[in-house]
Amino acid sequence: MISRQSEKHGRLKIGTKVLAIFVIIVLASSSFGTNILNLQSNSHGINNQNAYAQAAPSNDVTRIHNYVIFGFNGVTIEKNATINSGNVGTQNATAQVDLQKDSTIKPGPVSALVGDEITIEKGTTVNDVFFNQLSNQGTISGNQNTPLSLPVVKFLPPFPAITVGANAIDVSKSSSLVLQPGNFADVTVEDYATLEFAGGVYNFKSLTMDKNSQLVFDKNSLVQIFSGKLIL
Repeated sequence: MISRQSEKHGRLKIGTKVLAIFVIIVLASSSFGTNILNLQSNSHGINNQNAYAQAAPSNDVTRIHNYVIFGFNGVTIEKNATINSGNVGTQNATAQVDLQKDSTIKPGPVSALVGDEITIEKGTTVNDVFFNQLSNQGTISGNQNTPLSLPVVKFLPPFPAITVGANAIDVSKSSSLVLQPGNFADVTVEDYATLEFAGGVYNFKSLTMDKNSQLVFDKNSLVQIFSGKLIL
């Protein structure tokens, strides 16, 4: 399972069958040319079997806490992914949301695609959509809401200042590693491997998870990815 990072700042691509028990927020500051991805967890685990997330019950798409995935300049959900709860959206004008073949965003009180430009490919099913431009070859089971005022989220939290480290982490195939908090370079979790977070603040340059890999959180953890590059 391979995902390629777009050249656009703040673009996030989520691969096939990803499980997430946290809110994923892509934060990008174009004026500084940086991208920061925050992963927050409270003693939960992640593995790449069915995307899942929890969000607030009221679906106000202008509030950041209602998103499970949010990008400034684009989000791509690759084929055969499932998101059980939470909005997926983008912030800026011309930013694209691309839901690829045979993916599903399940209906619920907080379950929508939100963005200036939305593409829904064949075999996909979504609930509500909020958009200015829509290309739809799938099934929309909820409401279609247009036009969409931009930028989408009116009040964003401040961007955290983070520093990555020089040491790369590679959890080899079928192995496990308990990681203490700190600053790191590129982090890779190979096939069937497990990366376990002891708890605390983690700063990564990038994070790559191969097939059937897992992230496990023992205690409250904040994972910040400076480059905005997350490959699942």
